[in-house]
Amino acid sequence: MLQVPTAPTPLLGSVVCTPAVAAIGDSICVEVKAPNGQSYDNNESGNICINGVPGSRQYLVWNRAGKKSITVTAGKRGAIEKLKAEVQINAPADGKQPPLLTVRAAPHNPTAMILTVQNAPERRTQGTPRPRIEIKPRTPAVPAGPILPRKTPMSAQTIAAHDAASHPILSRTAPPRAATNAGGGATAAVYNWQLGAVALGSSHPTLQHDFAAQLNPNRPHTVFHVQVTVQQPGGAPRVIQRSVSVANPYFLARQRGVLQPPVESSDFSAQFIDGSYRASFVVRNPEAVNVALSSMQLELAYEDGPREFELRPASGCNFVLKSQATTRIDVAIPKAQVPPQAIAFSVHYKGTAPNGLPVRVSAHFDLPQHMGRKLLVNAAAQTLLNNLASNQLVANPTSITLEEVSHLGRYGMLPPLHALTAMDMHVEPPFAVEGQECNPWNLPDHIPDGMFCMPTQEKKWMQMKPRFMNAKKGDLILNPSNGSLISAVLQTVTPPQRYSHSGIMTRNHDEITHSTASEDRLIGFIDGDGARPDVLKYLWPGVVTQTVEHAVDGEDMVDPETGAKHPIAGFATIESKMDLGGVAPEIVPAMVVKPDPLKETLEIRQTLHGIADFAAQQAGKSHYRFYCYTKPAIGLTDKAPASAKWAANTFPTVCSSLLWMSIKQSGVPMEGGMLEQSDLASGAQIVPSTPDGLYVYQSDERIAAGEILYSKIHEMVLESAGWLGNALTDAADDTANQMLNAFASDWCETDAKDSDAWRQTGDANAVSPANLCFFDAPLYGYAEPLIYRPARFEEVTIYKWKKVAQTGTLHGVVHSEGKPAAGVSVQLSQNQFTHTAADGSFTLTGVPVGSVLVTADKQAWHGEASVTVAANKTANVTLDLKPPPHWFRRVTIDGWMATTDYEFAAAAYPHSVGDFYNIAQLGPSSSTHVVKVFDQVADDAMGRLILTLDLLANDVIQVKATLRCYGEGYADGDNYQEGHLAPFTIGPNKGGTWWMFVDGDNYAEAHFTLTNKVDPV
Repeated sequence: MLQVPTAPTPLLGSVVCTPAVAAIGDSICVEVKAPNGQSYDNNESGNICINGVPGSRQYLVWNRAGKKSITVTAGKRGAIEKLKAEVQINAPADGKQPPLLTVRAAPHNPTAMILTVQNAPERRTQGTPRPRIEIKPRTPAVPAGPILPRKTPMSAQTIAAHDAASHPILSRTAPPRAATNAGGGATAAVYNWQLGAVALGSSHPTLQHDFAAQLNPNRPHTVFHVQVTVQQPGGAPRVIQRSVSVANPYFLARQRGVLQPPVESSDFSAQFIDGSYRASFVVRNPEAVNVALSSMQLELAYEDGPREFELRPASGCNFVLKSQATTRIDVAIPKAQVPPQAIAFSVHYKGTAPNGLPVRVSAHFDLPQHMGRKLLVNAAAQTLLNNLASNQLVANPTSITLEEVSHLGRYGMLPPLHALTAMDMHVEPPFAVEGQECNPWNLPDHIPDGMFCMPTQEKKWMQMKPRFMNAKKGDLILNPSNGSLISAVLQTVTPPQRYSHSGIMTRNHDEITHSTASEDRLIGFIDGDGARPDVLKYLWPGVVTQTVEHAVDGEDMVDPETGAKHPIAGFATIESKMDLGGVAPEIVPAMVVKPDPLKETLEIRQTLHGIADFAAQQAGKSHYRFYCYTKPAIGLTDKAPASAKWAANTFPTVCSSLLWMSIKQSGVPMEGGMLEQSDLASGAQIVPSTPDGLYVYQSDERIAAGEILYSKIHEMVLESAGWLGNALTDAADDTANQMLNAFASDWCETDAKDSDAWRQTGDANAVSPANLCFFDAPLYGYAEPLIYRPARFEEVTIYKWKKVAQTGTLHGVVHSEGKPAAGVSVQLSQNQFTHTAADGSFTLTGVPVGSVLVTADKQAWHGEASVTVAANKTANVTLDLKPPPHWFRRVTIDGWMATTDYEFAAAAYPHSVGDFYNIAQLGPSSSTHVVKVFDQVADDAMGRLILTLDLLANDVIQVKATLRCYGEGYADGDNYQEGHLAPFTIGPNKGGTWWMFVDGDNYAEAHFTLTNKVDPV
């Protein structure tokens, strides 16, 4: 008996929007319910998307008034369900631009986001206290340093600081009496963030947060409802809420049959210590069971050339990654395994999970000391970077990011940034010359007797350019959706695709070729009759080759027709597209598609080089064509006519079709006519007529994508029209129809704006960026999150030739926290090193006479000393290991307090004002918890400010502030009223100003500024 297949169970019942009418900037909760009326609350097993973003419950915000449509899709290919809803967005009642929350990815972390409150309140330097008393001008605060007596105005007294130990009464025995009024906050706006289960506070409108620990390893994405409360001094709090969807790269890899535990943190560079190149990284195991790593392979990286990549044989190891915990892995590669020409290396660990799935963990490290003098910055930049480090203006005094330098430049604290230019490369002296610089990792073949290449106390800075650390020439790069028109299309197919752009590496790590289009240029050619047909059909610039720096941060290119400049940044870390509202932001990791690192051969890489070279040769020969998302094969035959102006005689591409064509010309199969089970699970489909490397997209999903794109184009046109937008509704409709017909059938003429023929589209054989993950081994078939390293400056030790006729012996002891330290690496030069015994002692023989620099290192702890060695004698030295300087923080507390006794008639001195200044020193070996107390007496009343400071991870200080007003002139029991500030944090090298008041039986008020710096003591 023939069994009739059952229809899929419907997922969509209704869409509820609360409220249905809101103002610009206000949140609307959009909730999808099942046919039985039950809420999914983002725990659905099927695929439900709101405006193309996965998640059945989302808080959406719009930044433009008008009637807004919401499209909900669900189901599988061939059985797509759709629902629509509408909401009304009105202009703010006060006519002012409200604060808006924007979200962008953090490029160096695939699960982190950067949240910014736009239109944030202006920062103030003083709060708005209740005008009880007249506060006279204060003298400037003493700069950070040893605590000194304060000189204060005659009308005020200095408040002494007390530590918690001298105040046992801080542990109250009964609740305080309620104050008639209490409050306060920062004298600039304070931002209290609720990020899923994590609460944070800041005094700045921008915050970066990593959601990795909150991601469910069994779900492809997690929706977080992000809420920020903006508390402006003297004003009512403003609450902004918006949902964000965070993709889980670990789940995506497991779906492809590989466990890739994420690397949470890693050293950027390896250091040469004790005869080995050493570095470390921290990996997190999201699984509920332990996972073991049993082997490691070393991969060496060189400059482009015959030996640009080298994979060494595997060696055994034994690391156990504890379940749902982090594990630190220390890497030590012997000097003999790292040739002096290598500029970086990778370590690839392999294991097997209890369920049989392979486990892969990789980490990547630079070798700055191998990279040559061409990366040294010039003398002016050397001085500037030294000043930044010595003045504690940067987080790490030995590695300064370009972001830190740019930030200081924006505040006028630096000369123009063009001063940070690299020196011209020059040739090293061919022979050893005493006093000249030498490279201990690349010595000349002949070294005279008695000549040593020795480290000095001199340091210099090298400029490290932005790079994709795990991407080599021929690898494919997938960039996540960024709000572009293509994003809207690909987010709505089945299943939704999270990548909207792609490119191919045409050099190792630092150069990429891709096909792209400038939406800014296209918008500039839209008027009341839609888009100019030739501009829409032959989109500019087409295929370009860019450095990674330009592809990420943007590069201005000149319009060949108008001469205008347009930024081109197909792999931008900043949200370069307009945030039109009505869509929950998504954080998706950029990916690199490559050969399996542990199965790659020289022949495979050479084939990939040929593909990359072909792609690079197409720069300037191709235009970007929307129709290639329907029929990419036209790129093999079509050429633009003379009427295409700048694009005449160029062939059509989009980002993914360029890569498909480049691989196709190599003759290597991409799919070979057989889809793997993992491909099918990810939505891949083919029919007998589908060309190799292309995939079938069915008509229903293409129409659903078109409807989402229609709404987005409509909003884009209105947004670009500014205040005329509402009058151009017809133009927006026309442009949307015209662009959709360009996608569906290559119909771009003016009359296409009056037709919705795109709704009658059929199936298509095409390729998208996400489809590139389907391509098979040996060329591809492996994918992992892209590792982006931003530009930075690394400090390196300078070595010089030293002529020595005689030698001596160096004996010493290394201490850590006052005790002998065993197993410490002690080093004099790259060829003279040892490690300490159980009693902390060490001995080095054959040491050149004269002054030498000896260093000691154990993990992050470091010590060094200069010692003079005499011929044929033993010199003694003691070294003390010290933790990294940035672990020790100095919080400067600078403020004033006022107290008023309301018993004016009985009080001899009813008003009292005093300054206070103090520092708190926090560190892992001293105290991570400090309490500072400041009192101000006014006759029979006393104000007391209690600041509790706690050292958190990553050099962050958490602050809890309490202000009490006692009914007597001293602290006695529970005879007080108090107010609190919500706990807040101060990041490294940050600060802010806050104020508080308590108004009850008496009145107390405090203003204070806190800064968090490295403690130089």
